[in-house]
Amino acid sequence: MNEIEIKIPVADLDAVRERLRAAGADRQPPAGLESNQVFDLVDAPAEQRLRSRRELLRLRTDGAGNRLTFKSAPRFVDGVKERLEHEFTVDDPAAARLLLESLGFRVAVRYEKVRETWRLPGCEVCLDRTPMGDFVEVEVLGSDVPPERIREVCRLCGLDVERSVPEDYLALYRAYRRDRPDLPQDMVFPPSTR
Repeated sequence: MNEIEIKIPVADLDAVRERLRAAGADRQPPAGLESNQVFDLVDAPAEQRLRSRRELLRLRTDGAGNRLTFKSAPRFVDGVKERLEHEFTVDDPAAARLLLESLGFRVAVRYEKVRETWRLPGCEVCLDRTPMGDFVEVEVLGSDVPPERIREVCRLCGLDVERSVPEDYLALYRAYRRDRPDLPQDMVFPPSTR
């Protein structure tokens, strides 16, 4: 399946939430903490690592369950990110981690966010609170939905597509840490703020 999305940093998630309500968007189950473990061949030469190829292998746990995801390297068309994505649910995240470790993968980094999901025709809109700031992701739902729908939904939500960022959360956090070397390697909330 292809993932087609855009990520935009925002200063005010409440304003986006109000625009979604006014547009009649359907709010999905309540916001929840997502815990993500990103796996890679950390002991392999750099050119063999997933990260160096801009690929991602992730185990996610949140209020909806546990999912294992592989994402290919992205390409960008008019600021919209497109990539191949394979995702499936797993009943036992510990067993999934053991399987990945048996294949030589290790947890390279972890990241967390609190995600609130809304649906509009053809798109999913995610309001993400992260340890480095707030973002909105707008993703096309279904192969029959044209990518232009993302721009329509962004306008509806009062989002400036020109402010979109091509980086994933891990790359954004690495850049964020450059000026804040005291932050942990993993993008996680302090235990007191979860």
